[in-house]
Amino acid sequence: MSARERTVPDDGGLAAALALAGARGGDPGRTPAGGEHEDGPGETTAPAGTQRRDRGHAAGSPSPDPLSDLLPGREAIAAVQVTGPRRWWGGPLDVEGLALGSSRLAAAALARLIGRPGALSLRSERVAAAFDSFRLLRVGGEPVRGFAPLSRFWPCADGWLRTHANYPHHRERLLAALGLGEGSGPEAVGAALARLTAAEAEHRIVERGGVAAAVRSRTAWEASAAGVEASLFAQAPLRLAPAVSHTEAEPWRPEPRHARAPLSGLRVVDLSRVIAGPTASRTLAALGADVLRLDPPALPELRDQYLDTDTGKRRASVDLRAEAARIHALLAEAHVVITGYRPGSLEALGFGPAQLALRHPHLAVASLSAWGPGPWAERRGFDSIVQAANGIALEYRDGHGHPGALPVQALDHATGQLLVAGLASLLWARLDTAAGSSGPVSASSAQDGGTAPGHRPGGLVTAALAHTAEALWALGAHRDTAASPTDRASAVESVSWRPEAGGPEVLAAPSALDLDGAPAAPETWSLSPADLAWNEGLAADTVSAPTVDP
Repeated sequence: MSARERTVPDDGGLAAALALAGARGGDPGRTPAGGEHEDGPGETTAPAGTQRRDRGHAAGSPSPDPLSDLLPGREAIAAVQVTGPRRWWGGPLDVEGLALGSSRLAAAALARLIGRPGALSLRSERVAAAFDSFRLLRVGGEPVRGFAPLSRFWPCADGWLRTHANYPHHRERLLAALGLGEGSGPEAVGAALARLTAAEAEHRIVERGGVAAAVRSRTAWEASAAGVEASLFAQAPLRLAPAVSHTEAEPWRPEPRHARAPLSGLRVVDLSRVIAGPTASRTLAALGADVLRLDPPALPELRDQYLDTDTGKRRASVDLRAEAARIHALLAEAHVVITGYRPGSLEALGFGPAQLALRHPHLAVASLSAWGPGPWAERRGFDSIVQAANGIALEYRDGHGHPGALPVQALDHATGQLLVAGLASLLWARLDTAAGSSGPVSASSAQDGGTAPGHRPGGLVTAALAHTAEALWALGAHRDTAASPTDRASAVESVSWRPEAGGPEVLAAPSALDLDGAPAAPETWSLSPADLAWNEGLAADTVSAPTVDP
C-alpha cells in the first residue's frame, strides 16, 4: 500500500478540502503557498511516496501563473458548516473525505462568489445521497440498473479486466474487438477473454475504440508511464489558468434579491455527459443557474443518466458541426461552458477547451477528461475504468481475491464538485472591486487604482478522473476499514415528483449543498429538448419539483 495508514480526523472534511485545494487558496486566510497538508490541529504531514508540487506545475512545464492561486483557502473553507458523521461507507480509502472535501471546497468557492459567507453548508447524509444519487433514482417506483451486463470485471488468462459497455457503441466495439457477433452475451465474452491476458484484451478493445482496463496493482500503476504522469497531480487535482487578455464583456454578478437562487442569471452551456460534468452543472442549476445541456443526435445519453444528472436544466440535441455558427452565437451570451468529451473529439469540431477560451475569452471554461495529459490522454475512460487501472479495484478486492470498487462513483462526483470550485473561483476573479464586488482587481487595474478599462476574462479550469483518484490515494488509507453503525450517514428523503398524471415517479438527490439551512434544489425538471436561445426561457414541458424538507 503506497498511501500511509491513519485514522481520519473528525474535522468535517476540512483537511481533505485543504488537500484537494493544494493547501493553498486565494483569500487572506489561506495556508501559505507551498505549505504542507494539514491533517489535524498541529499536525502537518506529507503522504509517503508522494511529491508535493505547485498547482498545475508538472515536471518540465512552466511555473504556474501567480493569478492561478484562486481557490478558497482555510478561512473560507472553515466557514462552511458541516454536520453529521465523518465516516459512513467504510473501506480502506477515505472516500468520505473525498466526498466531504470536494463538496466543502465547492461550497466555499460558491459562498465567496455570491458574497454570502456561511450561506452554504453540508450535511453528511446529503453528501452521501448526492454521491449515490443514481442508486436513489426511481422510475415508476422501481430502481434503475447501474451497469449493463457486459460492463463488469472479467477473469483473463493471467488476471482481471474491467470493461464498460453501457452505451450501445461501446458494446459494439467490445464485441468486435473480441471477434464476436452483435447478439453475443456474457458467456461468449467471458470465454473469449479467458483465452487472453489482461494486457492483450485491454489493447485489443482500446485499439477498436472500446473501453477497458486491465486490473492493475497500485505498484504496477505507479510504475507505468500513465501512472507516473497522473501522480504529478496527486497534490493538485484541479488546475486553474485565468486568461491574460481583457474583454469588454460584462461579467456576471450575483444579485442579493435572488436569495434562494443566488446563481440566477448565470448562463451555463454543458458539453459533457455521463456523471462528472453533468454533476457540476447540476450543482450550479440547483443554485439557480440557467443551464443548457447540448448532446450529439447520433450518440444520445442514456435515459436514466439524464434523469439522474439533468435536474433543473434545459437540454437539446444538436450537431455541433452543422450548427457551429448558432452555437458560437449562444456561447457569446454565456458565462460558463463545461466540456467533458474525450480530448481531441471537440477539437476536431472547433469546440475544444483551448479553442473556446481563445475565441470566447469572456468564458470560464471547464475541461474534464478521464486521464489528463500523458500517454493515455486520448483514451476513453469512466470512473470504474480508472479505478481498475490505478489500483483501487484490487485495494477493494473481496475475500476470494476478486477485484471490487468504491462504494459509490466517487471519482466522478468529486471531480464534478472540483469543477464547481474551479469555475466559481474563476467567476469570482472576474469581479472588479472598483465596481463594488468582493472579487480581486485585475493586475492591470491594480496598477492604476482599479480604473483600467475592460474586465478580466474567465479562463480555464481542468480536471481528470485519474487525478482525482491520485488525490484520493494521497488522502491516506485507513486502519478503521469499517465504519461503525453509529457513524453511518442516515438515509435521506429524496426529491420526488410526477411529470404528469399517471407518469413515472422520479426520485433523486439533486445537490450535496444546503443553502441557508435547506437543501439546494432547482425549481424545474427538464424532460425534453428546449430551444437554444437564452431568451426563450425554460421549455414549456418542464415540471415543478417540490422543495426537499431539511
